[in-house]
Amino acid sequence: MENSYNKTVVIGLFIGGIIFMIMGSTFAYLAATGANNQNGISGSTLNFSTTMTITTLKSGNMIPVDDSLIDDTLNSVNQCIDVRNNRICSLYQVTLTNSGNAVDVTGYLKTVSNGYTSGNLKYQLFSYANSTYTAATDIKTVPTSANGTSNFTLNNNAISISLSEGTASNYSANYYLAIWISDTGGNQTGDINKSYSGSLVFTSTSGNTISASFS
Repeated sequence: MENSYNKTVVIGLFIGGIIFMIMGSTFAYLAATGANNQNGISGSTLNFSTTMTITTLKSGNMIPVDDSLIDDTLNSVNQCIDVRNNRICSLYQVTLTNSGNAVDVTGYLKTVSNGYTSGNLKYQLFSYANSTYTAATDIKTVPTSANGTSNFTLNNNAISISLSEGTASNYSANYYLAIWISDTGGNQTGDINKSYSGSLVFTSTSGNTISASFS
């Protein structure tokens, strides 16, 4: 399939899962390889009572997009779709559930392997309240090298997520992950038919970690 947005290359994306687990991300500019995970994937925890699930909300063939348009498209009626009806991002709901004592966690994205050496693959986390998506992190570049990590920051400052006590009743917090190919305004044929695999990791202040891989 080809989409025209002053580009002839097609990008498909399937990323699924973070206990985040984003499963099956083979990008062919990004080529979609799987179905949406509507139930989410739960991950194991180490010594603290926090789990994460992912639900795929938007996924499919994409074209490059200017980074500044991601906030606008999430808050539009046609999320991740431009005026020419092209998909410009993929969107996933991430649910952090705490069934123990209150805990703060920090997070980062880690690359296992990345064929996208151009550095054009971007991501950002959003919160959602009062019918509005708000940036919870800066726009970040997915690391191009194996074992490279990208810490979650906001205004270039390290951030943590506070999960309230859930001993009497589970406490849940939802975040939304947007992933897209950044439009450079030039030839982006180097982003065609590539693949990516990695993981998302969350760590508590006491050093306990939850993570999951995606590929």
